[in-house]
Amino acid sequence: MVNKLRGTEKHIVLIDCGDFASDDRGTVQEITAEVTVKGMNGLMYDAVVLGPRDLSLGPTRLKALMGNAVFPAVTTNLVSGSTGRLFGTGHVIVERGGMRVGIIGVIPEREVKEAVPTYQERGLFKVLSVEEAVGKAVGEIRGKVDVLALVSHEGYGETCRLVEKISGIDVAISASDDRETPPGVVPPTPVMKAAFRGTSLGYVTFEMRDGKAVLRERKKIDVDCSAPDIPEDPVVAALIGPDFEERLAKLARERSAAEESQVLKEAKELWKLSPREYLELEMKKGGGKETAVPAGNPFLQKKP
Repeated sequence: MVNKLRGTEKHIVLIDCGDFASDDRGTVQEITAEVTVKGMNGLMYDAVVLGPRDLSLGPTRLKALMGNAVFPAVTTNLVSGSTGRLFGTGHVIVERGGMRVGIIGVIPEREVKEAVPTYQERGLFKVLSVEEAVGKAVGEIRGKVDVLALVSHEGYGETCRLVEKISGIDVAISASDDRETPPGVVPPTPVMKAAFRGTSLGYVTFEMRDGKAVLRERKKIDVDCSAPDIPEDPVVAALIGPDFEERLAKLARERSAAEESQVLKEAKELWKLSPREYLELEMKKGGGKETAVPAGNPFLQKKP
């Protein structure tokens, strides 16, 4: 569909809302994310705004993955815990046909917490205030662009509130599942909704009039990959290959076997413990206060 649009429109800016990593964990998630990024390279994306599923890869693997991307990762309010600098880039400016398009993107702390529950304790990320980060970014680049686009992992309602509070944004994209518009809120900026699993494309057209970018059209284009007028993309087809599902299944089996082996290993270590040692270990894991544990097998202690 993207290539089809490029056949009729010369100056396209292609933005992804993130969450390209799957819900799987471990090797399967890494392989699918790697293939997805390669496919996005082939489609010549201009930017991606990282989502919570992407962060679940962890900063090290995510950095390595994005190192193979030909497009930047935008994280306007996400700071790396190891460097103290933005994890990705704060904004991107793309020029097409003489029009300068700025891209910023944010993710709320609750989404990061849900994807990586221990991110604070482990010092992986620091999440800045969404409203403050957007306001600062708009102030920094508004004068440098003709069109400013915001991708927000806030809910649709919160994104509407955000563009109502902060002027200077020309179009916003909500990357969450929330579709409800807040009561009494009529955002001055068009707010579009990202589709699930690429089932549609958000399409916005701007044109220059008297030196100013003006919204001409916005619409949702449904994508049916089985439609005859959408041919198979050779780049993506080569990446996936006929054995992709088989490779994933093999990796899943290997992962399952490794996890089972680890469980057995841990169980064998526990079997070596005396009941007293086991109770003390469990108390430490739970963070409870240590109490006196009678010597010998506590399960065989006679009641007074």
